[in-house]
Amino acid sequence: MPNQRLALAFLLLVLTGCADNDNSGPATVSQTSASTPKLSDRIRFVESYVNFRREYNELEYNIVYHNNSSRLSAPGPSDWNIILIAKVPPDQIEQWVLPKTLDEGVPKPVWHKEAAREIDVSSVDEWYTDGNRTIGLDRARSIIVYRNTTL
Repeated sequence: MPNQRLALAFLLLVLTGCADNDNSGPATVSQTSASTPKLSDRIRFVESYVNFRREYNELEYNIVYHNNSSRLSAPGPSDWNIILIAKVPPDQIEQWVLPKTLDEGVPKPVWHKEAAREIDVSSVDEWYTDGNRTIGLDRARSIIVYRNTTL
């Protein structure tokens, strides 16, 4: 009998650990900034899907996030494609620079041209990457384009 109680307690602990809770990450979403007109609301939404805090004068986004944890299965890694396009204060542009410059022989990204709706990204010409993250800059106009993806 004590072994059965111990086994039952262990089973309940395992099942409780796999249940959805507030600490399992942000909600699954596919959303663009077009549905959120106010800058403050855009910033609040973006900050629930990125782990950095920045200042923005203008902000657009296209966020696809799949939270792959569920009550019916063991938690799994999440997948995402987060695109930010922003005008930032000029003194903060250096905060966006990543350690590695995109190789000259590599074709320049075009995803930012497809994602931009309000901010002109045609002069973004400085590119950085560190694996899943890619950042483009237009220093003269204080524009950044940011992408972090696992997809």
